[in-house]
Amino acid sequence: MSRSDAFRVGSGWGFPVDPQSVVENTMAGGYTVDLKTGQVPTTGTMVSIPGHEKAVPVEQLNKQSVIEYGETPENKALLKSPEMFLGTWRSDEDKSVGDAGYLDVSKNYPDTPEGSKAARRAAMEGAQWGLWNIDRGVTESNISHPGVRENIKESQKIEIPESEVQGYLESDQPVGRHLPLGFRTESDVIRTRSGRKKTVAGPGQMTWAEIASKPNYD
Repeated sequence: MSRSDAFRVGSGWGFPVDPQSVVENTMAGGYTVDLKTGQVPTTGTMVSIPGHEKAVPVEQLNKQSVIEYGETPENKALLKSPEMFLGTWRSDEDKSVGDAGYLDVSKNYPDTPEGSKAARRAAMEGAQWGLWNIDRGVTESNISHPGVRENIKESQKIEIPESEVQGYLESDQPVGRHLPLGFRTESDVIRTRSGRKKTVAGPGQMTWAEIASKPNYD
């Protein structure tokens, strides 16, 4: 009996990937794996398929919870399809859930001009907040999502006009390198070496909004 077969015996698990390794990698920060082959993708952009995300509190995240997720008929059918991967991450940002492991199904788009454009369109159609690019190890915020633009406005004090949203959706620039242009909603002030405050950009001034970020795993 092979090791992959051993994962399946008596567990109802139909994939050649140890579900315990999914748990361990999720607890460490995140994981993307092709459950059909056990291979981890080394290139491309991952976009989640809406309706398949599941949050599992870390104290309940175990082999059985992974098996139950992967063997749900709707999830299993997708996970056995070409270009579909199991994607996981750990987060405590949702206060209603607390510290949890998230399981979902994601599609891999090639890291090419056409692939980047298709990935952004898929994120828009699925109302996703971000796209994960493997080549550059960054998450690109999907600025076609109103919630993302509102978050940028609140955190960066930058408003992104609708014209830039359309330009973003038509962009074939590599995911993680698109730079949307917006304008400041209030003054950007820094403190000089002498301790005095200095205005470096006023309201209405054009500027670049940061939409690419690297994961910050503890």
